[in-house]
Amino acid sequence: MRSPVTLYMRVRSATGRWIYVKPVKTANHKLRPLYGIVGGVPRHSPEGSYVLRYNVGSKRVWDMVGADPELANAAFNRKTIELQAGQHGISIVTNAPPLLAISESISAPKAPGRSIAGLITEYLLETKNGKSKKTFCCL
Repeated sequence: MRSPVTLYMRVRSATGRWIYVKPVKTANHKLRPLYGIVGGVPRHSPEGSYVLRYNVGSKRVWDMVGADPELANAAFNRKTIELQAGQHGISIVTNAPPLLAISESISAPKAPGRSIAGLITEYLLETKNGKSKKTFCCL
């Protein structure tokens, strides 16, 4: 069955306009990071980003995914499964946040107010007081 979703790259052309091109895949079917096929030739585009194209009813939707090829591939697989399930009458509850929000939250974790050094000190004190001396000496 043909996938209802297509993965594209949005890159800047030589004239300065933004165009949509097919991404380059490696021999093992992974995406080559930020490479798109422009004029039949693979070209590196560091300012490029990945985009999903699919139809909802009669409307064509272009969904920006980001510049990370792994996240783009995961979004492609997720959207393909979601649309194919919908075609077969299966409803999928999607309460997962968008992939861009996940990548931003992973890259910038927020500290709850306790330092790591304080937590390590607390752990060592608890281990020293509650375990045997052999256990503590091996830490």
